Amino acid sequence: MNNPPVPSRGRDTLQTTIVPFSAEEFRTTAELLSKKLGSEYIAQRQGGGGKVPYLEAHKAINLANEVFGFNGWSSSVLDMTVDYFDVSDDQRISMGISALVRVTLRDGTFHEDIGYGSVENVRGKGSAFDKAKKEAVTDATKRALRIFGNALGLSLSDKEHMKNLGRNGQSNSTDGFYHPGTAALHRANESRKSMNDFGECDFPRSLTDDDTPGLQSGIVNRFRLTLFRITM
Repeated sequence: MNNPPVPSRGRDTLQTTIVPFSAEEFRTTAELLSKKLGSEYIAQRQGGGGKVPYLEAHKAINLANEVFGFNGWSSSVLDMTVDYFDVSDDQRISMGISALVRVTLRDGTFHEDIGYGSVENVRGKGSAFDKAKKEAVTDATKRALRIFGNALGLSLSDKEHMKNLGRNGQSNSTDGFYHPGTAALHRANESRKSMNDFGECDFPRSLTDDDTPGLQSGIVNRFRLTLFRITM
């Protein structure tokens, strides 16, 4: 039996188009990744010793889109192994599959990790393979994303952070954690600073989570228009 794949990190040589991050993009992305997740992102499920915190798959993907951009990252399945496959007397299937997934950023940087999926007593090979494969790939993708930083799930492994969230209850917009809208506000504030450096505008304060979504959207669009004019 082959040895299980080992999690790794590096620069993806299979990626055909490499688009480097600018200095500002690199700094902003690093700052966002360093933020620990707020309680809105953390779900609970029953584990062996009680409740276990976890990040749901759709939230992990949305976070990656916010931090890296919807076209700033991709994932690929590198390997998939059937670990066991059992058929009962009444033709019900139990099986387990492990998957190796690579998550690659637009500049070629990547992380890899393994995930696992299993089903018990399922009728039909198609349904069994479908469910187990999806579960394995989803698990591996989440685990690979987690390696990039706190905001993509690494903070769930921080016992002190989780203890503080449980002690203080619902987190809020002033605690410095990653909350819905954090990426948009962070980038808007970075653009505001850039515009002030160019002498294009002068805003007296940074945006906060208290600003209305409409105001945030309008200001972000204004920044984009100003940046476009500068680069013309």
